[in-house]
Amino acid sequence: MHDIDWKKYGLVFFITATIFLIAFFVSTLFYNKRLDEFGAIENRVSLNFLALEIEADLLSELSCDEEYVSLTVSDLEALGDRLSYLESKNTDKETIHALKTQYSLFELKDYLFLKQLKARCGEDLHFIFYFYSNEATDCKECDKQGYVLEKIRKEHPSVRVYSFDYNLEIPGINTLKRFYGLKKELPIVVVDRQVLYGFQDENAILSPMGLKSSRKEITN
Repeated sequence: MHDIDWKKYGLVFFITATIFLIAFFVSTLFYNKRLDEFGAIENRVSLNFLALEIEADLLSELSCDEEYVSLTVSDLEALGDRLSYLESKNTDKETIHALKTQYSLFELKDYLFLKQLKARCGEDLHFIFYFYSNEATDCKECDKQGYVLEKIRKEHPSVRVYSFDYNLEIPGINTLKRFYGLKKELPIVVVDRQVLYGFQDENAILSPMGLKSSRKEITN
């Protein structure tokens, strides 16, 4: 019967525990960095919206010949990316709820500003409301739908995509659900006020807006 080499097993345990602790530390550090980044961008977006509100008040006096660009486009995209990361890490529900609420309100403010701009100046803008759920039992194709909408957003600058968690109970989102009479049949894509239930491919979403895919066809 061989003697157990306790030193060998002890060394293996020490190395394994050290690797685990380092991985945990790096993961926590990266997570906290993302959380800090979210807060920093959140503050910048708040200032941008103050500027947008002032600009909105001036719209009645300024000429439509001026070029108006939402100050929040890149920041909202950055916030959305960081929120998706935090959600994927199963952050505590209270934190996610607070971040998601703030992000959704930012989206609604951006929409209201651009809607006013479109009404007054006839800007060529299209709006998409995307209702999703992170619960697999609620929506098996939400991730797939999100990829399609992300592609459309990148390829069509005139299209604004606003994503909302269907289960988030806040006044703005509840108002949209009541206004469109939405049923919980996710994913839901509202394209220029036309409600589409279930997964929609690129053409199905672009068609109501009179747009076509920018994807080049391969010819022989």
